[in-house]
Amino acid sequence: ACPVWLTRPRAQSLTQMAMAMALRGVHRRATRVGGLGLARRALSGAMAARVTRAVVANDMVEIAFADGHMAAFHPVWLVDHDPATLHPTSLQRQLDSATLDPALPVPDAISVQDNGAFVDLAWTATSGAPQNVRFDADWLRKHSYAPGARKERSDALCAMRHTWRAADLDKNSVTKVSASAILEDDAALRRGL
Repeated sequence: ACPVWLTRPRAQSLTQMAMAMALRGVHRRATRVGGLGLARRALSGAMAARVTRAVVANDMVEIAFADGHMAAFHPVWLVDHDPATLHPTSLQRQLDSATLDPALPVPDAISVQDNGAFVDLAWTATSGAPQNVRFDADWLRKHSYAPGARKERSDALCAMRHTWRAADLDKNSVTKVSASAILEDDAALRRGL
């Protein structure tokens, strides 16, 4: 694992960082209004995850992705992460997880929609879950909590990081001021700050 506390993003200009932040914002807004990442995909040109199969097995929803990844999701986790429960402006979750029944049954119906871009789940009104939940396949792939998927995310994060080394620093650009000078001279204090 990479040491996060000693890392910085690979060299990026402010423009690149602003664009990355804007893309994240577009994704959040798209998620909020039901587009569920389609705008982000369109802007980034990234290949989206596709679901090839979604079934109920062992009291979980098992999903097979086109890239070969398999993921299993607990029904409570799926209801807890329903995109419709996000506040439209703040994106804060509006569902109190403590109110969910830990014994929530699996969905009564599961369907893969739009050539694998979405997974629709449906519960009966008496189950205590929302009646219909739609997940973006790309979102489910990125939020899979299977051990292999977690390692993939960790490895991808480490690949994006670059550890600072002494050789990366220009020794002439580091301001040096002695502690005694800072205590005695305001100009030295300003230089040190």
